[in-house]
Amino acid sequence: MSEAYQKVDIVTLGSGSVVERINMELRKIFANISDINTDPKASRELQLKIKFVPTEDRQSAGMAVSCSSKLVSGEQLKGRIYLNGADAFESKPPVAGSLFDEERDPAEVSVSIGDAIMISSARRKEA
Repeated sequence: MSEAYQKVDIVTLGSGSVVERINMELRKIFANISDINTDPKASRELQLKIKFVPTEDRQSAGMAVSCSSKLVSGEQLKGRIYLNGADAFESKPPVAGSLFDEERDPAEVSVSIGDAIMISSARRKEA
């Protein structure tokens, strides 16, 4: 073997790109752990897969490397939006007796095409 060749280990594999990919995934994992919107107790994973396919004469081998991480997704955000035609609002317009009356569950509202909907700009007085 010539001196121009370097023995392969995990550090030199792929001219160092394997370690670079591991470090990239580690940064993603550390950022995910630091994200206050994720579960602090859930585990994260780093997956390294190296596939070697030798030639028939066994003098060399092809190599494929993949490195990925399994992160924890952010906590699910729940809420409700209120529709007024093509417009949507995150809080109900405070109009007593209107389609958006706070006492009325929006799931119970039934409106068909052609129905008249009265929308008022009056504001309910705070008690």
